Amino acid sequence: KVRETGKGESIDIAMYEVMLRMGQYFMMDYFNGGEMCPRMTKGKDPYYAGCGLYKCADGYIVMELVGITQIEECFKDIGLAHLLGTPEIPEGTQLIHRIECPYGPLVEEKLDAWLAAHTIAEVKERFAELNIACAKVLTVPELESNPQYVARESITQWQTMDGRTCKGPNIMPKFKNNPGQIWRGMP
Repeated sequence: KVRETGKGESIDIAMYEVMLRMGQYFMMDYFNGGEMCPRMTKGKDPYYAGCGLYKCADGYIVMELVGITQIEECFKDIGLAHLLGTPEIPEGTQLIHRIECPYGPLVEEKLDAWLAAHTIAEVKERFAELNIACAKVLTVPELESNPQYVARESITQWQTMDGRTCKGPNIMPKFKNNPGQIWRGMP
């Protein structure tokens, strides 16, 4: 448009909105009929232990166990401090390879057990102390009341062609000068 009009466009999108769009069908099944798709739990990094989707006592988190201090302190918590400084996990290790490190599967096993014994709030508090990146994975019912989703109007409603109210993700990305809109239901 800038070539035609001399006026550019401002595009606004949050990273989570891309994922929201990708999961829209499952979300819409919940919003418009109460059907919840079973959680898929294969979201662990294929190469590195401690990276990806993990189950806590009350839900799921995503995390990245990366860094010398982070690994040292986390290993103390999960009962594997004795492995630090070995030929397999030398001092200064910043990532634990899931396959190449012979202890990769054990790290996963111990981490899974530790996380399963703690709530998301407890894990987030401890990981904040250790500077381990992690975030709670929201459930579909939590999306509607999440302050960021509300502020960005990420969830909206519209009328279907047969007059029913339908709820789902809003238009994204947002264009400042030429905003998108839902102007009719899908045939």
